[in-house]
Amino acid sequence: MRRSWGVFIILLGFTMAPALGQSQSTTADLAGTITDQTGALLPGVDVSARNQDTGFQRVAVSDDTGTYRLPLLPPGEYELRAELAGFTTTILQGVRLSVGQYANLDIQLQVSGEETEIVVTTNASIVEKEKTVQASTVDQVEIQNLPINGRNFLDFTLLTPGVSDRFTLTDFGVPQTPTSGLSFAGQDQRSTYVTIDGADNVDVISNSVRSTLSQEAIQEFQISRNSFAAEFGRARGGVINIVSKSGTNDFHGSGFFFIRHDALDARNTFARAEDPQFERYQYGGTFGGPIRQDTTFFFASYEGQDRDESLFVTFLDDEAIFRPTPSQLDLFGFLGS
Repeated sequence: MRRSWGVFIILLGFTMAPALGQSQSTTADLAGTITDQTGALLPGVDVSARNQDTGFQRVAVSDDTGTYRLPLLPPGEYELRAELAGFTTTILQGVRLSVGQYANLDIQLQVSGEETEIVVTTNASIVEKEKTVQASTVDQVEIQNLPINGRNFLDFTLLTPGVSDRFTLTDFGVPQTPTSGLSFAGQDQRSTYVTIDGADNVDVISNSVRSTLSQEAIQEFQISRNSFAAEFGRARGGVINIVSKSGTNDFHGSGFFFIRHDALDARNTFARAEDPQFERYQYGGTFGGPIRQDTTFFFASYEGQDRDESLFVTFLDDEAIFRPTPSQLDLFGFLGS
């Protein structure tokens, strides 16, 4: 009996997992109003959004007010299609949706006696009429092009207004339970809530951030500073929602190798040694693709770091720092006279 209950709970967990991952922390919502060329509202329009990389598709029908809504769309580039008998079929390509976005995109259909299609390629910014949260998104363009030291992509969060790496007396530093290193609106660094693909990435006991993915495996992430949804109830400061890359209908990959070496760098100013050792190598790559077109995909990522460095601790190493310099002695002598 106990074994049966155990099997039931495990199976229930597997069936619930996809539902738990579907939230605004990993997806976007797309909505809008459909009208004809005179501005009249059009109900009963078939609307579909298809991801141009994975083939994922969601469909809807506009209601009596001409409004359509397509919720829980994974971030990516979509093709939006609207069709109704007696009107031209309108296809919008290149509709870019990002994580946590409440996108609004209105569509206008033209009256037509024949079955025709109008294809529009767009990369214009989408209005977010229903957005209440104060949030910013770091996308692939920024991740790939902005300079960063150490490849900790969460450091890009410091570009967001109201976020700093402020250290307070309440931020105790324990290597086994590292903080996010980010302070939202002056809150301590353990007040930040981090998710990866909708999964909790914060330690339950210490509220510290667990290890994250390689920067190369990150598609984008949203930084919510204020007025975020109640589903992120564990955050006193801010919320960071990370979305990882996935496979697509095409095979794709990347590779990198970064080197820092004492032969290429200037000598450390604080080093007491004549020729201090300094070597750092970071390397890795990704590879993904289809297992079955439009259905199943795979994606793998690896990143490694090798370091051979000398550490310098110069505080109180030289007592001469407490002695006045010759110029200071001359000044003291002048003041004494």
